[in-house]
Amino acid sequence: MRQATGLGDTEGRRRLAILGLRALGHSSEEAFDELKLIAQTSPHKQTQSWAFDALNAVDPDLRSSLPSLGFYLDDQSKGNHFKQLIEADKATSTDLVDALEWPISRLAATESIRRQGAEASWAIPFLVSTFDSSDGAYFSEVASTLSEINPRALLEGL
Repeated sequence: MRQATGLGDTEGRRRLAILGLRALGHSSEEAFDELKLIAQTSPHKQTQSWAFDALNAVDPDLRSSLPSLGFYLDDQSKGNHFKQLIEADKATSTDLVDALEWPISRLAATESIRRQGAEASWAIPFLVSTFDSSDGAYFSEVASTLSEINPRALLEGL
């Protein structure tokens, strides 16, 4: 299997299990949460796709919600991409602005901007635009970042 797929044993076995669950369909309903987790977290697009198809086979009644999971996977991938750039200290200012759009990378982007101090004044409008977030921890991070870049910006943002 490893040679045929170019993947390690674990990923190859995971794909075989997904195919088996897909074939079992509704009778493998107990695996729904695990399939959903694989669809959301696997670094391999093919595995994500297979898990998504198996979810559809396991519970056809959820078919209407599955397309939104597909869109989530795309967003998740984008957010992860920006988060990895930020963690590797390779994110440009454009990357940081784009990263503010995705919940998974938003906090890392804001922290990176804050570390730039007053030099990050370019980011103020973008930070203010995300200020309405319902995430309390993120709201606090944006407030802290704005006050470090320019305390007046915090007042203007409110």
